[in-house]
Amino acid sequence: MFARALVKVSKNFRMLGILSKIQEFEKQLDKKPLQKLAFTCSEMIKQLAGNDVNEIHSAAQHAIELSKQIKDNQEIIAGRMIFTIGVELKKASNKLLAAESFANSMEIFLKCPTDQSSLALDSGLQAGLTYEELGQTHNAEKIYSILLPTVEALEDSKQKGIYYFQHGLLMMSKKETNTGIKYLENADRILSPMKDNENVLPIVSVLNTSLGEFYESKNNCGNARIYFEKAFEFIKLIKNPNVILFVNIQIHLCSSYFTLKMDEKGFEAIDTARQFCLKSDHPNRFNIINNTYQNLIKGFSRYNKKDAIVKFIKDYIDFLTKYMPENSQNLYESYLKIAEYNHKEKDFKNSIIAASKALEYAEKTKNDIQLIHILQFLSGLYVQIGDFSLVINYLERLKPLLNDQSKQEDWISFYSKAFLAYKKMNCISETIDSGNKLISAILASEKPDYGAILTTQITIAETYASINNLDESFKYVKASEDTALKGQGENGYYHSKALHHIGLVYKLKGEYDKANDYLTKALAIILRIFGNKNMEAFNTLDMLVSVSYSTKNWKDLVEYAQKRSDLLEENKKHTEVSMISTYLALGEGFAGQKNITIAKYNFEKLREYCLMHGKTNDALIAEARIKQLKEE
Repeated sequence: MFARALVKVSKNFRMLGILSKIQEFEKQLDKKPLQKLAFTCSEMIKQLAGNDVNEIHSAAQHAIELSKQIKDNQEIIAGRMIFTIGVELKKASNKLLAAESFANSMEIFLKCPTDQSSLALDSGLQAGLTYEELGQTHNAEKIYSILLPTVEALEDSKQKGIYYFQHGLLMMSKKETNTGIKYLENADRILSPMKDNENVLPIVSVLNTSLGEFYESKNNCGNARIYFEKAFEFIKLIKNPNVILFVNIQIHLCSSYFTLKMDEKGFEAIDTARQFCLKSDHPNRFNIINNTYQNLIKGFSRYNKKDAIVKFIKDYIDFLTKYMPENSQNLYESYLKIAEYNHKEKDFKNSIIAASKALEYAEKTKNDIQLIHILQFLSGLYVQIGDFSLVINYLERLKPLLNDQSKQEDWISFYSKAFLAYKKMNCISETIDSGNKLISAILASEKPDYGAILTTQITIAETYASINNLDESFKYVKASEDTALKGQGENGYYHSKALHHIGLVYKLKGEYDKANDYLTKALAIILRIFGNKNMEAFNTLDMLVSVSYSTKNWKDLVEYAQKRSDLLEENKKHTEVSMISTYLALGEGFAGQKNITIAKYNFEKLREYCLMHGKTNDALIAEARIKQLKEE
């Protein structure tokens, strides 16, 4: 009777909007709320089936209001209708209205005079899940809190387990971990025995993954491993498991195994993930594997697991080469990482091999920044193994990529390596030219490194000195003093280096008094900074010994020779050369002061030492000086 009336009335307003239809229906027929609700739900379902959402919101609100008017043991029917509307709204992607409908359905079932806990739980779980999907966790929590007394009164069931699962995940997302863990463990206890239920398997897998992640975050890798292994056990039972969840579990297992020093099982876990992905028909399976390797490599970098990282990178390269050979960018980055790890281990040979492959892929990417980086890296490697012709070769390939817009540190790196290589190859003009350009590049940087400038100026000075151009050499050592004063002031270490080298050039020019003056000042600064037991003073003391001998300043010669010897003795740095030099200097110093006895003593010690160490010529020199002293 009700259905015939509904059909008869509907013919009169097929062209009306849904609200107008509902209003017209309610005017023409004096129906009870349940009949009105049935008509409203029917019209909404038809309209949603046609993808027409016009006035749906108002219609849904109207349906919810009607449901509140229904009594007389008809609440269950009303609740089912509202639940059905929620399902249809969610299918139509109107999640907010769907969530409100599910929540209203739950309230209806909870208020029923008879126990409808199961229906209330179904509705509440759908409401909570939908609110979570909308990001409205506060509303989801309200729903779960309302349901909690009902759930706790129920016998263990799939529904109860799912409630604890959803509520537990929500609590974990809100950082209420104690409650979240309790609920998830309850869910695991209830659902784990249901291995024959296909719908339960993914839930158990997810909740065990969540529990594993919690213990992993607490560095409890033992418990984490147990839960991840259980998650894997359940996901293997699923006919068509979620690929991303499967891989995620393997990544966590890998991390746990490595932390527990079960490296082989860690490698097996990732191989399992890789093989599973490759066999799946997931459209993004290659990207999933690609991202898996990248995340693993990044994660293990934090743990400084060099061997594991290199193996993962090599496996990753193998994968890329077979399945994503066009991904030159990731191949470049992978080979570069291997090169960098080998470099840290001072395995320069294998570092060069990997870096050369990185260069090959960098050239394919045509990314100038990457090309600059890898060419700088390779040239630096050849500096370290001393193949300076190849250093220049790579720098020549690098130079066209550098321009006015290049980073200043790239120019500094370029010229510093060129400067060193040309110096080692004894290319005088190239050394001087690259050294001057290096100084200019450093000065153009935001924070000039005055120590680097000073070292470069001194090296250029030494280069000029090597070809006896002492005037140019002197210009650079004097310039180094200005640099030292800018960098650290007159009492700084830089100043001692500059003064030392000025003294050295004066010595080479034969101006010994000036040399002595600068060297003495350099020594005073060094002793003030480092004390008298630091080897930093050795070179300056050694030079003062030489200058004192050249000027026949015998008193100073003895003093500096003794200080130099004491310094070497203190640091256990004495060598055959230094011992011979010490005895000789002391012998000459005391002889010059007419202290023949002590002079002879030192020459005799010199002769004895030389004979003991097979230095026959030096022993003859000592013998001759002893004879001369006897004659005097």
